[in-house]
Amino acid sequence: MKVLTINRHTAYLYLLSKTDHQFFVAGGERWGDFAQRPMPKNVIILNEPVDGKIIKSFDVVIGHDPLHDLMNLGLLAVRHGIPYIQILHGRCERTGYKRSFLVRQVKRLYRHLILKPISLSKFVRFVFISPSVQKSWKLPGTVICPGIPIDEMIPYRGDKETLLIVGNDLHREHFDFTALQEVRKALPVKIVGRNPKILEAAPAASWEELKELYSSCRAYLNITREPEDGYNLATLEAMASGMPVLTLQHPTSPIRDGLNGLVAKDINELIEKGQKLLQNHDLAKKLGENARKTILEKFSIQRFVEDWDKILKG
Repeated sequence: MKVLTINRHTAYLYLLSKTDHQFFVAGGERWGDFAQRPMPKNVIILNEPVDGKIIKSFDVVIGHDPLHDLMNLGLLAVRHGIPYIQILHGRCERTGYKRSFLVRQVKRLYRHLILKPISLSKFVRFVFISPSVQKSWKLPGTVICPGIPIDEMIPYRGDKETLLIVGNDLHREHFDFTALQEVRKALPVKIVGRNPKILEAAPAASWEELKELYSSCRAYLNITREPEDGYNLATLEAMASGMPVLTLQHPTSPIRDGLNGLVAKDINELIEKGQKLLQNHDLAKKLGENARKTILEKFSIQRFVEDWDKILKG
């Protein structure tokens, strides 16, 4: 199938490419905004604006932003009878750390007055990246949890006695930035991503470099917090490598204390358990093996591809 989508969420687009459909990516001259994912062979960048004539050449259109993408490509697709799929990557409570109270209220009205009626259209379908995301939006649709290409990952070694965290703008409300700052005072932490508030942080130069970090660092530090889910793609990629996860308590976390990682109820315990992982390589390897099994059981790329094939062909 010929699928038109938008140049957003490059890591997720990389997962979508595993379906082997032909993807045409609009909205930018380059492959996304990350160097960490190689451009798949079944992805083509569109350098021209999408209009009614162009959109009719596609079998389905996928949007990522429920406002901008839906109001532009979504309405254009519906006007020309092309099925449109809107992915919701975050919970409705996500407000944006730079947004005002008024903007947040407008967003809630948009959900009730625009998204709910649109969800009844036969041309528009919603896909949610987790059960909690669908629950928060209160819209009909399909939950497709991420799938990680586990065979691409470098097997875990954990030889570097440091924690790893991967993410951009970790000061956002998505993360517990205070916890990160306190952990960094007590333990070595490698920070990968664009973070202007952290001078030592820098993006990985390539997908291979990022995978090597997942393999070599002792444990992954997860600090996602509500209203976000208790994990992100980086957390799952680390687990797929066989890396244990150190995390604060979260109701939707896939981490079970003492099974596939260590869970802390507060920052002091987070530091204490981080020290434990850095000092005990054997424990880290044991927990990491179970973390990898968790990915195979709950976040397999095969299941992800099958679920998306059903949506794209349905």
